[in-house]
Order: sequence, then structure tokens, then C-alpha cells
Amino acid sequence: MGSFFCILVNLKSKEMSQEQLGQELNRRGIVKFYDKVKGFGFIMEARNPEDIFVHATNLECKSLDKGDEVAFNTKPGRKGEKAVNVIILN
Repeated sequence: MGSFFCILVNLKSKEMSQEQLGQELNRRGIVKFYDKVKGFGFIMEARNPEDIFVHATNLECKSLDKGDEVAFNTKPGRKGEKAVNVIILN
């Protein structure tokens, strides 16, 4: 089921603009930190005091930069929530 969902999201992202896809993603935040070499970072939300982990494998774009406004969904990770289907809004 997981790989089917990834394929579905990837197909949707190719058919839809980032703005349309962003409307389907239920979370918004700002990239607090992202290490391009290691491929991970953290997103902060105004409504959530804990940072949300993001890994390069869960990006719908090539990379992130500190300060990017992003839309994403979450799922449980090893140490809390992790961001998935991450797109840049700005």
C-alpha cells in the first residue's frame, strides 16, 4: 500500500501545479534548517511547538533552503512526526 501511495502522489504532482498540490496538503510551515549534503532538516509550524523532521526522500522538489515556506503532510516517524510529500510554496 505504501508504494502505491507514493506512485499516486508522484503522478498527481506531475499532473497538478504545486499550488493545486499544496491545497491537498494539510500542513504549512517554514524550513528551520536543512542540510543539503546529509539530506535532512526540520520544519517549524506556528501551531506546533515541536520541529518536524524532513528527509530528502520525502521531497517533491530537489532540495530545501532555510526560510522556505512549505506545504506537507505528516506520518509517524521514529522520534515523532516526519514530513512527507513536501513542496515549496514560495
